[in-house]
Amino acid sequence: MILPLRLEQALMRPNPNPGFDVTSVQARDDLTRMRREPRPLQRPVVVLAGWRALSLLPRNMIANLGGCFADPSCEGFLPVAYPLETRITRAAAATIAEVEARWPSGTSPHTREVDVIGVSMGGLVARAAAAGLADPDRRGWHAKPLRIARLFTLGTPHRGANLALEHPVDAAAVDMLPGSSLLRRLDEAWADRPYEMVCYARLHDEFVGARRTAPPGMQPFWLSGLAIMSHLTIGQEPRILADIARRLRGESPWARVASAPPCD
Repeated sequence: MILPLRLEQALMRPNPNPGFDVTSVQARDDLTRMRREPRPLQRPVVVLAGWRALSLLPRNMIANLGGCFADPSCEGFLPVAYPLETRITRAAAATIAEVEARWPSGTSPHTREVDVIGVSMGGLVARAAAAGLADPDRRGWHAKPLRIARLFTLGTPHRGANLALEHPVDAAAVDMLPGSSLLRRLDEAWADRPYEMVCYARLHDEFVGARRTAPPGMQPFWLSGLAIMSHLTIGQEPRILADIARRLRGESPWARVASAPPCD
């Protein structure tokens, strides 16, 4: 499900970005075109939920994206949620376990190569899984690193979350405090990452803050946001969905120039 166009238009606070120049109507039409002309996936796609989110969110994203690919059963997509996990490193371990269960990698030192879409905290979960920071299992065995080809993050608190400053209610929220130990470890591993990353942001992000949605040294592809629920509905944003689908299909993306968001 994507927000009805009229509701989105009523809530939208317009703020054009020449570096990501596409309207919601154009993006919706583009998604329709891609569904009419589906293409094969280049590799499996893992969709990671945010903090305490249920699997409904990644499943909804897969429903919106899956029709753009020649994969009617969506077997090439894997939704992962971890609503009861209280640490990002544990969520990373759970993610690796699900990837291994779906696509076993045998004796390989890492998992099968995948593309990852991380919504909010899900982007940090993916980075932790790829950097070898996942918690060991109950037997003390360390999980294989997640082998990522491309990571797409949506409203991810790469530089911490505004909400964590106000309500650090569990260990995962503490990990999302600006300058936290985990964020520093992720940034230390950043230079050696073997994967491409694309960061998306929506303005008026009441939970994270659009200016926090890319690691130090990077900027996100930002879009105008909603007056309310701008962060909570970022996974339903048709402009971002169309851009991700284009990239996964090997087409020219809508988002071309990353830049500093003009506001949170």
